[in-house]
Amino acid sequence: MYCSKCGAEINDEAVICPKCGCETGYKKKSVDNTNETLRMVAKIFMLISTIAIGFLFFILFMSISIASSNRIHIEGVVMILPILVSPLAWCIPMTVHYWKKVGRNEPVSTAFKVCTLIFVNPISGILMLCDNGD
Repeated sequence: MYCSKCGAEINDEAVICPKCGCETGYKKKSVDNTNETLRMVAKIFMLISTIAIGFLFFILFMSISIASSNRIHIEGVVMILPILVSPLAWCIPMTVHYWKKVGRNEPVSTAFKVCTLIFVNPISGILMLCDNGD
């Protein structure tokens, strides 16, 4: 490889030219297992919390359905249903979005990380915020 400024022959992995000090444009790719581990653990915690919320929805819905046959009218179940389903309405899409971003090795916005911290799972949100996104 040759320096684009002075034309001196330089090492293929050189970051700067030893003769003129000009940057070569080569970026050293370092393998950072810490970020990969953070992303994997965040993905797992997001999946666990989405499944847990879904399971909680199922248990609550079943208990309301059983109670509705005895005391509560079916209208009460229909009115409560959106309240029970609403957490899944953001947990599932956020989990899928994060898995796709990590799979494509794309950066995740800070706003998404904070929303995950607040609305999905605090552990996943903290792990995402610790990930520097490189």
